[in-house]
Amino acid sequence: LQQVASACAFLLPFETRQLLFYATVFDRDRALQRLLDSSSELQGAGNNTNGDMHERVAPRLDRRKRSVTRSNILSQAEAVISENATSRALLEIQYEDEVIII
Repeated sequence: LQQVASACAFLLPFETRQLLFYATVFDRDRALQRLLDSSSELQGAGNNTNGDMHERVAPRLDRRKRSVTRSNILSQAEAVISENATSRALLEIQYEDEVIII
């Protein structure tokens, strides 16, 4: 299927090729998390049974949060990458002294 998607990209919609990319490139936990996220986006967040299924199937990815400043971002990015190069944790980056608006 991966060869068909790359050789005949016009046969599959972009979203399908993107999901296939995630499923083949990333490790099992990250691919499963991405597929679950895209599935919940397509079906809508208001469905309770979908949330229950997501709770049962969701992979266990560790989360790590790091805070960086914009003024020194390159050296801090290098330090964060070298610290977490061998980790499989999900890395969240937050900028210091900035408010997050959702």
